[in-house]
Amino acid sequence: MAVTACTGPVPSEPAETPERLIAVAPSIVEILFALDLEDRVVGVGDHSKWPPAAAAKPRIGGLFDPRFEEIVALAPDLAVLVPSEERLAGELARLGVETLTVRHETLADVGESIVTIATRAGVEDRGRRLAAELERGLAPRRRDPAPRVLVLVARERHRLAQLTAVGANTFLAEILERAGAENVLADAGQPYPQINLEVVLDRRPEVIVELQPGDPTTEDAAAL
Repeated sequence: MAVTACTGPVPSEPAETPERLIAVAPSIVEILFALDLEDRVVGVGDHSKWPPAAAAKPRIGGLFDPRFEEIVALAPDLAVLVPSEERLAGELARLGVETLTVRHETLADVGESIVTIATRAGVEDRGRRLAAELERGLAPRRRDPAPRVLVLVARERHRLAQLTAVGANTFLAEILERAGAENVLADAGQPYPQINLEVVLDRRPEVIVELQPGDPTTEDAAAL
């Protein structure tokens, strides 16, 4: 956990309880809603699609194109960020917005981030319950034989090209393992390796899971 505060117009100590929250990363938005903090969320990233109620919240841009004028107009008192948003954290600090940065690379990170966010928001008990529910829901399962699975997180639209897959040392890889599946790219040496169709054919997965934001359109589904 890292809390970034700025000098000048903002006190060196964080506010007692933040009441106006923003987040850009979809995963963090989901955590805020899962913690029943929906009424405090005043802005979300452009790519946030879940839960559906997030769609009604004002949009504040993305990692590479945050809209600072809109953020300032929303008057947030806490921005919950991930490590890749370090530059955004610095800009928000200069604008007088407190930031809280949490990691979510592994399942342990996710559980810890839930508790960290909940504690900062004054709902620590709720956070610990949610983290415990997540851990129970992801209890390891054994399958014999273990199905060989490839998970894709991005690819060129309507083509089996420019594939980004799940490798090792990520929460998605851990979920596969806990589900009793074998990740065909567990030895890739990268969290999210870039692969091509030849690699897919060489690894011979029995199941291919493709993760997409939102619901695919009829056109998308026909082109899968």
